[in-house]
Amino acid sequence: MLGLRRFIPWIDHERDVSVREILLKPKGKLSLRTAPRGGQLAKNVKETDHGTIPFGSTSSASLLIHGFAVNEEGATKSYQAFCGMLDDAQLKDTYWVYWPGDMYPDFRSKASYHPVIERAQATAETLAEFIAGRLAKSSIQEPFKLRIFAHSMGCRVALETLKQLLPITGASAPGRRLEIEHVSLMAAAVRRVHLQKDIHPDDSLREVIIEAQTAQIYRSYWDFVLAAVFRLGQAFSTTKTKPPRSLLSAVGRWGIHGKKRPVGTRKTGPTATKDTITELGHTQYWSDPFLIESHKNNMRGVERIMKPNSVSMRRVNGRTMTPVNGPAIRDF
Repeated sequence: MLGLRRFIPWIDHERDVSVREILLKPKGKLSLRTAPRGGQLAKNVKETDHGTIPFGSTSSASLLIHGFAVNEEGATKSYQAFCGMLDDAQLKDTYWVYWPGDMYPDFRSKASYHPVIERAQATAETLAEFIAGRLAKSSIQEPFKLRIFAHSMGCRVALETLKQLLPITGASAPGRRLEIEHVSLMAAAVRRVHLQKDIHPDDSLREVIIEAQTAQIYRSYWDFVLAAVFRLGQAFSTTKTKPPRSLLSAVGRWGIHGKKRPVGTRKTGPTATKDTITELGHTQYWSDPFLIESHKNNMRGVERIMKPNSVSMRRVNGRTMTPVNGPAIRDF
């Protein structure tokens, strides 16, 4: 079954759910859904389970954003697996984001990839408007520190959301200023062209990575969802930039710079972008202990810049990983 998950993207996680995971309570939930399965994109974000402290009223927050063809129940299971390994303090700073990445309540969701790209962009607009609105009304002077941990198409939602929030990251922002403390992209269903230099501004999401204090890309050559389904789904997607075909592949499989460049840390200005190769299948990121341990460090706000030439090896499903650390590269 472990091997099949790499080739068949629709196999759910077959795992025991602990009592702690069932009883997990995040800081809050932000829903943009109109139905648990399928349904339309909600006009406004619905905030639930936040107690007496609404979003934007604390010093920081961590958003978890699921990917394509995931219903509300599936997203909850992924978030429970992720949060089950967090410390209580980190859990209390976490918000679970639900968006209608499943176009239909049945199997047709798996075959509706291209329309979901537009829905992801629309989701980002609504989510960004919600966050900006909350911070504009806040009387707190301290900057609001935001961390995002996203998977698959959720990475597109995350980057598009943060791109629209860039105007409130400056010192002249109205209301409370936003700091993008960390961005983690797991199996990112985002074309490499969107993170390149010298492309049309409408296509570029690179500014988000530059603005973030730290950024992390987790990817896998074994991700056959991105190898096949992503490329097929993107076939009808257009960009104002006319890139070579190599830049139309997914960041979650080939990284930003592709196979010719070594993995490791790429640093530009204040940003350290860490590129880590795993051997995970597309659906395994939320519950991988190694990744979550790395996420826990990022949730503490610790800048994780690797030393040049340091090497870390581990075994996944019986295979030895590619070294996850490499020489620092200064031309991201």
